[in-house]
Amino acid sequence: NSITCTDASEQGGAVCVARELTTQGLETLLKVLSPIVGLFAGRLILVEVYAGIGGARRALEMLGVTPVLYYAIAIAEAACNVLAHRYPEVILLGNVLTVTAADFVRSASVAAQAKVALVFGGSPCPGFCAWNPFKKHHEDEAPQLMEQLPRVKREVEKAFPHCLTHCCEENVA
Repeated sequence: NSITCTDASEQGGAVCVARELTTQGLETLLKVLSPIVGLFAGRLILVEVYAGIGGARRALEMLGVTPVLYYAIAIAEAACNVLAHRYPEVILLGNVLTVTAADFVRSASVAAQAKVALVFGGSPCPGFCAWNPFKKHHEDEAPQLMEQLPRVKREVEKAFPHCLTHCCEENVA
């Protein structure tokens, strides 16, 4: 990684590159970032639809955010094993077609102080991806699977009415 700064003025033309922070620079950076640590502590619920191996959970982890509750909706056994190993607190919900508000309510008491619920996901891509070797065998499933993310969001809203719920959808279609 490099830290760069440039002089973009018409008279300038200087470029500085730093390969690492000095001790003082690191201390200053940590002071600036320190109020951010714990910003969402106990306040964020993550629901990952078609979770795979937890891309949204990992993104939050990289940002220093730990959800008070982490639900992963996935059916692939290998992916569920990875999730359970990497995130022991994960609540695996299985088949997206059967998930209801009751599935979330079972553990909702843990998140009494939560203010935000994030629902992340992108439906599997049968019928959309040219590289998908199973494309021709699962095309009929695609429309039904695409409808599940907004449906799950509504179920999350029922289970956590005190939270502001946001949905982040990704789809190759």
